Amino acid sequence: MPAEAVRDADAPGRDLRRGGSDPHAAALRRWRNLPRLIGLLLRLAPGPAAASFVITAATGLLPLGLVVALRYAVGASVRAAAGGSGRAAVVAVAVFVLAGLALDAGRGLAITFGYNLQERLQIAVQGQIVAKGVGVPLGAFDRGDFYDRLLGARRFVDQRLFSTMAFITRFGANVVQSVALLAYMRAAGGWAPAVLAAGTGLAVWARARALRQRYLVERAQSEDERRMDYLHGLMTGREAAAEIRLCGSGDHLQRTWRRLHDRLRGARLALARREAHVFGGAAAGQTLTLGLVLAAVVAMVARGHLSIGGYAALAAAVRQFQAGLWMLVWDVAIVDRDLRFVGDLFEYLDEPDEAPGADALPPPPLREGVALAGVTFAYPGASRPVLEGVDLRVRPGERVALVGRNGSGKTTLVKLLLGLYRPTQGRVLVDGVDLATADAAGWRRRATAIFQDFGRYHETMRFNIELGGVGDPERAARLAGADEVAAALPRGYDTLLTREFGEGEDISTGQWQRVALARAYARDAELVVLDEPTAALDPRAEVDVYRGFRDAARGRAAVLISHRLGSARLADRIVVLDGGRVVEEGSHEELCRSGGLYAQLLGVQAAWYRDED
Repeated sequence: MPAEAVRDADAPGRDLRRGGSDPHAAALRRWRNLPRLIGLLLRLAPGPAAASFVITAATGLLPLGLVVALRYAVGASVRAAAGGSGRAAVVAVAVFVLAGLALDAGRGLAITFGYNLQERLQIAVQGQIVAKGVGVPLGAFDRGDFYDRLLGARRFVDQRLFSTMAFITRFGANVVQSVALLAYMRAAGGWAPAVLAAGTGLAVWARARALRQRYLVERAQSEDERRMDYLHGLMTGREAAAEIRLCGSGDHLQRTWRRLHDRLRGARLALARREAHVFGGAAAGQTLTLGLVLAAVVAMVARGHLSIGGYAALAAAVRQFQAGLWMLVWDVAIVDRDLRFVGDLFEYLDEPDEAPGADALPPPPLREGVALAGVTFAYPGASRPVLEGVDLRVRPGERVALVGRNGSGKTTLVKLLLGLYRPTQGRVLVDGVDLATADAAGWRRRATAIFQDFGRYHETMRFNIELGGVGDPERAARLAGADEVAAALPRGYDTLLTREFGEGEDISTGQWQRVALARAYARDAELVVLDEPTAALDPRAEVDVYRGFRDAARGRAAVLISHRLGSARLADRIVVLDGGRVVEEGSHEELCRSGGLYAQLLGVQAAWYRDED
């Protein structure tokens, strides 16, 4: 079980404060993302976006119509009560009701279009997140900040996208409403909007600070949340279920998960308590300013400066103006908060894709082979390199075996040969062309490999094999001995290889390894790499796999990694790695005679089979 699953859950989370010490510069950088977000919206869903903007802006005029209709309805009702015509009152009330219905209908239509817009944008942005995930260099997955950005991007799509879109599309309606009501409220004097704006502005400022603190807390908790998700997957998934039960480690995992949960909850509860005090004070300030303005309006009625209908309309306008102003400024604050998450999204989407390179690789077939020239490689953040100064060439038609102790750099070396990583120093050459300046992805389409941690895709057996390339999956299965696996399944190659979905079947680890081998053989590749291809197979199956490897590698450059040194005899040349360096090289017989590390390792294995100490 990976060590990071059970490390100390009381270690403090990181406080990631983006934007440096200048909050104004940070805010400016955030708001520069808004045009990009709107452009993304208009590009991905132009029709629904335009309709949503128009509808929400149009609804901004309806509150003013409702206020005017209220004034005439109340005035007509007062005149009817004094002996005037009741018809005018009925008409005015009907107009008021129709204005209210139109406002409700407009808001409902805006919500409908908003949901449509959200769904379209959500699937489009998720598609971009997925596309970025398969487009970045493999080295991105060795960096913790990449996963933090990915989590922030997913959090925006899952939790913030709808609120951001709703606030952005509603912004036009709130501007129109506030301007229209402001013009109407001039009857109460210019001071009334100013007082309302002061109370609202202070309330929004206080809440905006609270929103910033919430973002910082959530951002700092990204790593702990990822660890919790990992532990949750361990405890609820099948992959580790047997080991957890055998070791009795369920309680330990649950305690670790609970400590993480309690720490996250404690920080969030403390934040919620602070927010409650801030929000309570903000609401009280708004209520006081509203009461002050309404008291002034009552005084105007008492002095005879305003009719009863005018009072009702002006009081409604004051309330609507304050609500609209609150929503307008609050929308700005919300968007400012969400733009922090938008920044996470764009930082993730701006991760550089693997550069195709300007130099063209020589066309197939390989002539000189693939080579490492003075290659040193270190993983991001590592204290020392995995490989140092390695020179190695694999020629067409040559089988090379890589052997050495665990951690000597064998798997990393073949990943460099395949163009999955770029060396820290040195060059990877394909027929003399440096992969750093060429199309590494194009080279990988001419290669194939099976790694120790091969994929087990919960799909049909045919699907699992066809992922390897466009060749004949059944021929590839025969080379790997996976045709016997298919023959034992109820629907052959079309059997679903999981019990999680539908009527699938489970297969053993050894059978999965054969399927993975078939996937590697499905491509008509010029470089074939097998990394521990028989670790889960019985001796007879192991012999069959190596025979298949011999056939699949014929005429191709081939690299075999195996800790069972007897299989290295299949190779034309054996390369021994130790401490990230090539320490020996030669045939099986030559290395046995030299008495070096290879001979020592072979002797240890032979002694084991002879039951010697």
